[in-house]
Amino acid sequence: MMELKEMTNIKIFNEQEKVQGFNFQPGFAALVEGDKILAATSGWETGGGKYLYVYRPQNGGWIGSWEDEETFPVQEVLEAIQDWQDSAELSQALSFAEGKKLYLSNEDIVFTNVVPGEKSNNGGEYGFYTRYSPIPEYPGIYRVFTETTCDFDACGTGYQGIRALTAREYRRLRKASDKVEAAGSLY
Repeated sequence: MMELKEMTNIKIFNEQEKVQGFNFQPGFAALVEGDKILAATSGWETGGGKYLYVYRPQNGGWIGSWEDEETFPVQEVLEAIQDWQDSAELSQALSFAEGKKLYLSNEDIVFTNVVPGEKSNNGGEYGFYTRYSPIPEYPGIYRVFTETTCDFDACGTGYQGIRALTAREYRRLRKASDKVEAAGSLY
């Protein structure tokens, strides 16, 4: 493996591009030094973000393997990819919001998707929720998360991205949430 250099820059690709024989897709990252690409990744991670699958140019082709912080700036690259993704989603949300009446809130908005049962923590009768967290500098634009009452497994929930919340969509989501809560637990 190659030693990690301090002066290496991270490039995130905005569009599909073939460079040095590697097919980059939007959101892929490359470690670059001058005009030379030293390594490439799609951001495919494992071990809770401890390892990234990284491709390096070798013998006229690209060879991939799992790398950690010793040979590749895993966290820095993951942050750069997330920043790129956030920027793209924010741009899309702002475009969607143009000319629409947005629902404005300075507080988190939580919608209930499933009412938990008596065994709501680690018993299988989980509650599920969707949380809209406002982005203060962009009124009506929210970071969206799904949540569960399960303590030992997130059950596929987590960060869902950045979205604009129109007043109409807020009313629809609130009505559906209220209906779920009124019906009570399904368990």
